[in-house]
Amino acid sequence: MEKSNKRSLNVKKFKELLNSCLPSKWLIFLSFSLVILQTIVSLVIPLLTMNFIDEMNFSGFDFITILILGCIFVGQLVISAIALYTMNYVGQRVVLTLRKKTWSKILQLPIPFFDENTSGNLMSRMTNDTLIIKDFITSQLIPFISGIVSIIGSIIFLLLIDWKMTGLMLLVVPLVIVIMIPFGRKMYKISRDLQDETASFQGDLGRVLTDIRLVKASLAENQE
Repeated sequence: MEKSNKRSLNVKKFKELLNSCLPSKWLIFLSFSLVILQTIVSLVIPLLTMNFIDEMNFSGFDFITILILGCIFVGQLVISAIALYTMNYVGQRVVLTLRKKTWSKILQLPIPFFDENTSGNLMSRMTNDTLIIKDFITSQLIPFISGIVSIIGSIIFLLLIDWKMTGLMLLVVPLVIVIMIPFGRKMYKISRDLQDETASFQGDLGRVLTDIRLVKASLAENQE
C-alpha cells in the first residue's frame, strides 16, 4: 500500500510539474485539434478512394473527383506540417521552462547536496531527463490521442462496412491487452533504469575528467 501511494504521489507531482511548464492553453488546444483533424482526414481519404480506382478507365476521368482528392491530400499535408511544428514548439517550450526551473533550484541547494551528487549526474538530469519529457509530449502524448481517435474512427467505419467481421476482429482485443500489459510494465522499468544508468555514467565521466590530473598523478588510468 505504501509503495502504491508513493507511486501515485509521484504521478501527481509529475502532472503538477508538467502543467507549470506548458505554454498557453490555446496553443495546446491548437496542437490537439490539428492532430485530431489530420487523423479524421486520413480516415476519410480511403472512403473517398474506395471505388475511384475500380471505376477509373482510359475513356474518361472524373476530373472533379480527382480535383477534390488532390485538394484533400494537399490539405492533409498542410495540416500535418502545422501540427508537427506546433507539437515541437510545445515540446521545446516545456524543455526551456523546465530547465530554467531546475537550474534555479540547483543554484539554491546547499553544499552537502553537491557532495552527494556529482556534476555529471546533475548535468544528465538537466539535459537527458528534460528531453525525455519533451519526447513524451511530442512523440507519445499527442500521438496517443491521435491513435485513440484513429482507432475509434476505424471501428465506426468498419462497423458500417461489415459489422460481423468487425465483431470477430474485436474479440481478439482483450487477449492483446492481457499480453501487452506485462510488456508495458517491463518497458517502464527498463526505461527508468536506463535513465539512472545514464546519469551515473555521465557522473563518472564528469568526475574523472574534472580530476584528470589526480588520476594521472596516481597512475589510476587502468582502474578508471
